[in-house]
Amino acid sequence: MSTIAFLNIGMHGHVNPTLPVVAELLRRGHTVTYHTPPAFRAEIEATGATVYPYPGGDQPLPDPPTPATFIETLGLAAVRLLPAVLSDLRRVRPDLIVHDSDCLWGAIAARELKVPAASSFTTFAYNRHVPSITRASWELLATAMGRPRSLQAYLRSRWSLRRRFDTRGLPLVDLINIRQPLNLVYTSRAFQPAVEEFDRSYRFLGPSVGARPADPSFPAEQLREPVLYASLGTVFNAAPRLLRTIAIALAPLGGTVVIATGQTDPSALEPLPANVLARRFVPQPEVLARAALFVTHGGMNSVNEALYAGVPMLVVPPGASCP
Repeated sequence: MSTIAFLNIGMHGHVNPTLPVVAELLRRGHTVTYHTPPAFRAEIEATGATVYPYPGGDQPLPDPPTPATFIETLGLAAVRLLPAVLSDLRRVRPDLIVHDSDCLWGAIAARELKVPAASSFTTFAYNRHVPSITRASWELLATAMGRPRSLQAYLRSRWSLRRRFDTRGLPLVDLINIRQPLNLVYTSRAFQPAVEEFDRSYRFLGPSVGARPADPSFPAEQLREPVLYASLGTVFNAAPRLLRTIAIALAPLGGTVVIATGQTDPSALEPLPANVLARRFVPQPEVLARAALFVTHGGMNSVNEALYAGVPMLVVPPGASCP
């Protein structure tokens, strides 16, 4: 049996789809390790994988989360994390490294250790029909020039990585589209635009649903039909006014309205109608299994989970570029 090391960035939408894959690999007798921010430790350990938390604690997402600030964050994270990650991996001695398509340090670690690698795409695979937001473009250059400190910090981090590690073949700016000889895409061929243009290195696995631990603190027994659920994702700080407007609009229609506020403090929405339950995070598959309507930002995983549960959706896009 093989030892497989997963490396990921600190975003729920990038970690959650990998959990069923990890669980299945373990079921088949493989050994799985997972490098992750500490905030994801419990849900990954619930699959049975051995977790290696990144040093330095959880790192906040860039604010604002633009393409320029995102590649800056990824570059700085690679410089900071690689020494500890490489030290761990040399002890683990993996046969395969699976890293997120945004995880620059995972790709570099595979090159340094001369270990085969696979890239994990948790949205669509990217090409000219589905362009990555970090592709080389005038728009990216304009936003980078508008934030010269971000651009300078990113260029310094890439120079540091080039001097210390093997970065050959890795994209200079398109850091959410790091490809490998094997690329795992968590959608179906039917859902992928221009699927005929992708070669056999891209394996379309279909939606990855399940293997997420239950949340015993969530008061599921208090939910009353019909359950109306709203979540605008965990990347953007959704404005309290917007979340409160959604809650008040849904309250007369539902038995219980569940609002996942993400990075926004639920107390900022008060006062709320009595039948509204507002929490930072909720066990989404469990709530969707009972929901009659889902108000969503339209993220890939949320859409897949709603389709899987057969729940009608009202999509409220965040209106900004987001990885």
